[in-house]
Amino acid sequence: MVHHSSRRTIQVTFLSLCVFFQNLSSLSAQQPNDGNSSTPSSATTASVNQTSSVFSTGTVSTNPVTSVTLNTNSKAASQTSSVATAATSALTTTSVTSSTSSSSAKGSGGPGGTSTPSATVAPTVISSTRKTIPDIVTNLSISNKTTSSVSLNWNLSNGISYKIQWTDGYSNRSNTSNTCYTVTGLTPGVNYTFSVTAVAADGTEGAPTSISAFTFPDIVTNLSTSDKTTSSVSLKWNLSNGISSYYKIQWTDGSYSNSTNSSNISNTSYTVTGLTPGVNYTFSVTAVAADGTEGAPTSISAFTNPYVVANLSVSNKMNSSLSVYWNLSNGNSSYYKIMWSDGSYSKVNTTSNTCYTVTGLTPGVNYTFSVTAVAADGTEGAPTSISAFTKPNVISSLTVSGRSISYVSLKWNSSNENSSYYKIQWTDGSYSNNTNSSNISNTSYTVTGLTPGVNYTFSVTAVAADGTEGAPTSISRFTIPDIVKNLSTSDKNTSSVSLKWNSSNGISSYYKIQWTDGSYSNSTNSSNTSNTSYTVTGLTPGVKYTFSVTAVAADGTEGAPTSISAFTIPDIVTNLSTSDKNTSSVSLKWNSSNGISSYYKIQWTDGSYSNSTNSSNISNTSYTVTGLTPGVNYTFSVTAVAADGTEGAPTSISAFTFPDIVTNLSTSDKNTSSVSLKWNLSNGISSYYKIQWTDGSYSNSTNSSNTSNTSYTVTGLTPGVNYTFSVTAVAADGTEGATTSISAFTNPDVVTSLTASDINISSVFLNWNLSNGISSYYKIQWTDGIYSNSRNISNTSYTVTGLTPGVNYTFSVTAVAADGTEGAPTSISAFTKPEVIRNLILTENQTTLLNINWTEPVGNSSFFNVHWSNDISKVSSNATTKDTLFNITGLTPGVKYNLCVSAVAADNVTEGQPVCFKAYTKPEVIRNLTLTENQTTLLNINWTEPVGNSSFFNVHWSNDISKVSSNATTKDTFFNITGLTPGVKYNLCVSAVAADNVTEGQPVCFKAYTKPEVIRNLTLTENQTTLLNINWTEPVGNSSFFNVHWSNDISKVSSNATTKDTFFNITGLTPGVKYNLCVSAVAADNVTEGQPVCFKAYTSKCKSMRLFIF
Repeated sequence: MVHHSSRRTIQVTFLSLCVFFQNLSSLSAQQPNDGNSSTPSSATTASVNQTSSVFSTGTVSTNPVTSVTLNTNSKAASQTSSVATAATSALTTTSVTSSTSSSSAKGSGGPGGTSTPSATVAPTVISSTRKTIPDIVTNLSISNKTTSSVSLNWNLSNGISYKIQWTDGYSNRSNTSNTCYTVTGLTPGVNYTFSVTAVAADGTEGAPTSISAFTFPDIVTNLSTSDKTTSSVSLKWNLSNGISSYYKIQWTDGSYSNSTNSSNISNTSYTVTGLTPGVNYTFSVTAVAADGTEGAPTSISAFTNPYVVANLSVSNKMNSSLSVYWNLSNGNSSYYKIMWSDGSYSKVNTTSNTCYTVTGLTPGVNYTFSVTAVAADGTEGAPTSISAFTKPNVISSLTVSGRSISYVSLKWNSSNENSSYYKIQWTDGSYSNNTNSSNISNTSYTVTGLTPGVNYTFSVTAVAADGTEGAPTSISRFTIPDIVKNLSTSDKNTSSVSLKWNSSNGISSYYKIQWTDGSYSNSTNSSNTSNTSYTVTGLTPGVKYTFSVTAVAADGTEGAPTSISAFTIPDIVTNLSTSDKNTSSVSLKWNSSNGISSYYKIQWTDGSYSNSTNSSNISNTSYTVTGLTPGVNYTFSVTAVAADGTEGAPTSISAFTFPDIVTNLSTSDKNTSSVSLKWNLSNGISSYYKIQWTDGSYSNSTNSSNTSNTSYTVTGLTPGVNYTFSVTAVAADGTEGATTSISAFTNPDVVTSLTASDINISSVFLNWNLSNGISSYYKIQWTDGIYSNSRNISNTSYTVTGLTPGVNYTFSVTAVAADGTEGAPTSISAFTKPEVIRNLILTENQTTLLNINWTEPVGNSSFFNVHWSNDISKVSSNATTKDTLFNITGLTPGVKYNLCVSAVAADNVTEGQPVCFKAYTKPEVIRNLTLTENQTTLLNINWTEPVGNSSFFNVHWSNDISKVSSNATTKDTFFNITGLTPGVKYNLCVSAVAADNVTEGQPVCFKAYTKPEVIRNLTLTENQTTLLNINWTEPVGNSSFFNVHWSNDISKVSSNATTKDTFFNITGLTPGVKYNLCVSAVAADNVTEGQPVCFKAYTSKCKSMRLFIF
């Protein structure tokens, strides 16, 4: 709420503003355009001074729309002071002091309202003769809005009446004496600014108070829906009057999901999307002003299109009905419309379920079914269609008109005129679990390719054009079984025959077996079996039977019979026996006990002896087998044989022939305790052999043993003894043949403890023992692998002489029995010592290497042992080589080494005497050889000792002029070479020498010049104003050229020149100037320079001037 004092201040401020702006306008009009200052007129000054007291102190703020800021400066102050003065004279002085106040009221700035104007004013003097300005109205507010009117309210001020103004871009006004007013005739949805001004009785107006407000937008008209789909509805409408900023669209699906959605747009059409199919939506459209003021909504309801049904399918098809099923995958529907047509007639029905059974259809006809979801208001979704045939009628009178082993012929009648074709199916049931089919348009069909003897079920089904099948009609029949194949007999015996056969194709329920013995008894018998084999029993031995097998189907249908003939086996013979055996024959006898036989088959075999079998046929019941092998176990069998060759079971008996005498008895593989015997059995075999042996008078004992082999090793004998051995062949039944004998000595025992000792380069001493048995003497043999020697002695020791050095000898000692039988030799190998090597020499010595060479020793050796050591490190090293040379590496330079070489035999142990000598390695090269001083006749050099050892140094120098070489030795690492020729190039070499004063390392060399001597007799031969000629004599010794140098003390410039002559003309000099002249000799290396000889000389000032030399 605004204070009374504040209102007074505001009124004064607005009045002062009016005066100020009026005068400011006049003042502005009088100012020159170029910006230059000028003296204002008196009228202007007076006008400006009227407002000076009001604005000279700062800023005046009215409402937020208008703000004026005045800054006091010198120019404005002078101008406004006149205005202020005039204003002061015209007004009665009244002092008003105000502090800043603020108040909020709802205004035209929007829902948040706007601030009430505020002002800060300095003390102001106002004339009391002016009219009183009414107060500003307060609490201006809006109490009611419609689409065409706005009601205003405010508080009473000190005015008589009120002026109401409003504008929407165009201004209107009205007057009232009340503190409220309803402005009518407004446009819907428009933002109006309303101002209320208090007016005094004389028409004086106070400051206006303003507020803004929108009228309600008008209601939209002609709201309609269009372009409905399953998920969207398009809306259109008009706004018949006024304007709106945008439209608010709201929609709800009512009780379907109790959800409400909204959207704002600026157009008069909108497509609502994301809707649920088949649901009734209520849509409302409201015009909204720019400040959010909403008009009255307009509503409309509409169903979305129901969703197309999904998963439409047909099931439960019959010949006059079928069931249709579907789903509504999304949204809602009230019911479903089902339509079906056969192409000529159509029918329709409705249902609230998602399935429907259509009845009254014609069999075998193609119907099209369509299902459409329908909303509660009858809005239909898109139809979904499906086509299906009804089942055709069943056929009638199905019969079998013919059959064989592989086909069945069918016939039937058709009861339906709407079938497209017939489907014939046949199955063999569990036989193979296969089902086959064929399609035909006729009413008869022959099914081929069937399996014989199988029960087939045939079904015939009428089929519509789309493949819809009617109910099948079935019939079952067996095919005729096939003839059995591969009928054979097996396992025949005296009273039975086993039959086997194959059913080459198909199956049968069982088989009928029949058999007859022909004229033997003229009888026929039969039996049934489900197997493919059968054993016929109760038959007579040795009789011929005819057997037939017929396959029979399960219904009793028989195939063609297959026949075979066979004899039964004759009966076994009895009481078989042998008699009158000798080494080559056996006599047999037997009885025939039952049945019929044509003859007897006699067989005999010697088993594994020769794996041969012999036979003979006879009609009698006795037989003598001849030509047999002695000592062999024969098996004899007698078999009764029928007329067709069918044999009965054999009766067998075994017997041995007598063994033969052994032959070719011999001894072999004799050793100290055993003798191996070998013999032959010249004819036949024996079961085993009896061996006996005796040592005669040695111990008078006899021993024996049995063996089944034709060889035997008698063990446990005494070495060197004469034994008698006898061998007798014995048959398996124990019958012995004649004895065969032989005598033999056992080998003497092996000598033991054979040793070799006292080995030298040409002999070896042998010693041994005989620990067991007897020997007559000893045989000593030795060989070097090439040559062999032997001796016989009776002692147990022997010295072998005349051997070659370094050779591996094998010595053997053998005990020998009285008959010359030798025992096993005992051997030992030993090398004679190698001879010493010959001609050991040093072939090369380097700093870390010594190469040695030698000649092989007399005799043999395998390799050489090389040994070296030095007295400094006390370390010994060894190496072996097969060569007669060796490179010893890794040595220390300048050190004395002790070198030894010895020959080693091939046993890597026996070593000859070593041959030794001493040798030095070469010292290493010296290091860092440098020239420390050179003079005319002297060169001083310096170096660092080499790595390793050395005793002293050898210094060598020479020059290419005199061709004279000089040497000197020193233990120091420096040396002064004197007595040299000046200016000469010398070749200098330094090498280290070992302590043997002979072995010298590689020299290190370099070249150096002695300095040339000074020149002699330097003289001035001519001086001119710009020229000085000088002459001199060559120095003693050598030099390559001369360096001439001149300078003067005035210009401080030095010059140089070289010449090979002994004179020089110096030109380009300054007349009358003293010059310093120097000449020095330079060696051939262009570097080494002798001492210069210098003098001073003046150039002439004129040609006639005489030059003095100082």
